[in-house]
Amino acid sequence: MGEPTIRERFLDEAARFVRAASAIPGVRRIAMIGSIVTDKPNPKDIDLLLTVTDEADLAPLALCARRLRQVGDRICSGLRTCLVVVP
Repeated sequence: MGEPTIRERFLDEAARFVRAASAIPGVRRIAMIGSIVTDKPNPKDIDLLLTVTDEADLAPLALCARRLRQVGDRICSGLRTCLVVVP
């Protein structure tokens, strides 16, 4: 077994984000979308779509997103994360 690919590392970090974000009250659904869910070997971004209740506190979600971005930057300089939150 060699080193994990960028894709595998991104997926691991996305899964970590999903676990943390899904524990936040008001988060109803999280979907990974975009190139990360294709066979593209070296995606440049992680796109996540979150559905939340009107009462959801967005501050903890922002913290989770910043952590994802920081870790992603260590994996691949210039990683873009796109977090879309809809009620």
